Amino acid sequence: KRTVAARVVALDQVVVINRMGTVRPSGLVYALERDVVPMSGTGPLSPGNVRLRDDKRPRPIVLRMNVGDCIDVTLTNLLAPAPPKDPLALSPAPITTRNVGLHVSGLSVVDSAAGTTGGPNDGTFAGQNQSSLVEPGKSHVYRLHAGVEGTFLVYSTAADFNGVLTQQLTLGLFGAMTVEPETSEQYRSQVSHADFELARKRDTHGKPLTTPDGHPLVDYAALFPPDHDTTHPGSHGRACAPILRMIDVPRAPVREGDKLVCKEVPGSLEVYHTDLTAIVTGPGAGRFPDSAKGQLFEPNPEYPDRRAPYREITVHYHESQDVLQPFSQFYDGTPDSHGLPSSYTLTAGLDASGSEAFAINYSIAGISAEVLANRLGVGPAYDCPECKFESSSSAHGLSATPPPSSTSPPTPPSTRR
Repeated sequence: KRTVAARVVALDQVVVINRMGTVRPSGLVYALERDVVPMSGTGPLSPGNVRLRDDKRPRPIVLRMNVGDCIDVTLTNLLAPAPPKDPLALSPAPITTRNVGLHVSGLSVVDSAAGTTGGPNDGTFAGQNQSSLVEPGKSHVYRLHAGVEGTFLVYSTAADFNGVLTQQLTLGLFGAMTVEPETSEQYRSQVSHADFELARKRDTHGKPLTTPDGHPLVDYAALFPPDHDTTHPGSHGRACAPILRMIDVPRAPVREGDKLVCKEVPGSLEVYHTDLTAIVTGPGAGRFPDSAKGQLFEPNPEYPDRRAPYREITVHYHESQDVLQPFSQFYDGTPDSHGLPSSYTLTAGLDASGSEAFAINYSIAGISAEVLANRLGVGPAYDCPECKFESSSSAHGLSATPPPSSTSPPTPPSTRR
């Protein structure tokens, strides 16, 4: 019923796993093309010379579409042709396979897609089938159709045979494709304070408007100003982009007389934001109409108002056995200069009990590192008396927490009770 476009890149990205210093030096991530910038220089994006922009943290990508939609995912491989070197030589060897793909488990594949030469579009290279993987510097369009609601795993199938520690999936090339109810709209639910201020409704004098009880009124269709990229050094592709809407029509700055304004330009609906969290609403940022059908609207006594907007959270549980542990005790097997007794020394490297290995959305907080940090008096919970028993603490995790000075837009006033 609709065709949505998503311009996605795969890139090498060092990922800081938590606030104690655990790191993945050989990380690989998916991101929207608009969310990355050259690592050096100002020229076009190129393999190996790309990074996430300063205000974008590494997180599993979440693409969204509605039931009945087709999505054209243009995947550009910006991995360096050769794996980056690990200067400490402590992490498992990075994968040598530099081709990537984008496979979505559970969605229907449409073989013919604009910008491709036909052939398979499932992001695999299996048996005698034609490959639909992408070489560094090349692009491929995957067209998929959503027939039912649900959340579907997105990942790169390249290098699946390398072993658990060096698969592209293990190193971070995964995410989700979430199929929402027909006619639904998706909005960001966590933004920076500056972005939130741009999305607030204001009177003719520029004063922010609020509800009678003091809640801010939000313009859910607000756009970044047409001069945003020039007035905000380091900004990239945000001028005239939607601030909160995750899928929208393309727009560009156009000069009308002495004013710069945002105007729609030809093109498909486009994915602008891939946040893990979202506010999902009916048409016009309101309630779902009584005519809306689907599993979301089946009676549920625990949540009787099934047609109100709701918050959506995407959670990926995954193994991360390729990371560099935060303390030397995980590697050298001897007490350090802090004078800890041998009972606080962890041996056997990544096999040490309680090491940083199980992750949620790229974030890890293993109990051994937490207890050791507490005993050393370092880290965010250095004075935490209960850390002897705490595991996967939100105090230590990094990627699972919102960016600094973040603000959550409220539920649209028309639906708040």
